Amino acid sequence: MVRIQIGDETIHIDATPSQGYRGEADVTTHPIEVGADVADHVRPRADELQLEAVVVDWPRGGGGFAGRARQVYERLDLARRTGELLHVTTTLREYPSVVIRSLSVPRDKDTAAALRFSLGLVEVVFAHSQTVEAPRTSSRKTQSKQNDGQKTASDATAGEASKGKSMAARAFDALFGR
Repeated sequence: MVRIQIGDETIHIDATPSQGYRGEADVTTHPIEVGADVADHVRPRADELQLEAVVVDWPRGGGGFAGRARQVYERLDLARRTGELLHVTTTLREYPSVVIRSLSVPRDKDTAAALRFSLGLVEVVFAHSQTVEAPRTSSRKTQSKQNDGQKTASDATAGEASKGKSMAARAFDALFGR
């Protein structure tokens, strides 16, 4: 049995000729370093559920009321248009937070007193955030550097000129007075 909970309302589906479950993941196509955790390179996507369902104007157990199929359609369509969260229970598992991606209703002479529909559902995955205090930086790193103004090439000292030279080049300059 399939049940769809929308807020405080529960819709009991009378028949589900088919139920389709889909779970996918994005997997890197780049090489993974030997010894790395493979799970770090796999991102699961939201699960999807496809239902082929039937709701009739008389609920099981008798004593029904006319128009139930239309009411179910209108409620599902409203949930689709407004992005309401649904809780869906199927014969295989529960989906505590899904939204309707698609609602398709074929009509013909054989479905006059029933609602036969296809419902595409997608799981909504929530992330939890937390506000934390930023780590304090040392006062040495936050001190502003002194601005000594512009320097010309002739202002450069021997120490500044030797910056970027290898230790061997500086030893050669020291020995031969350059």
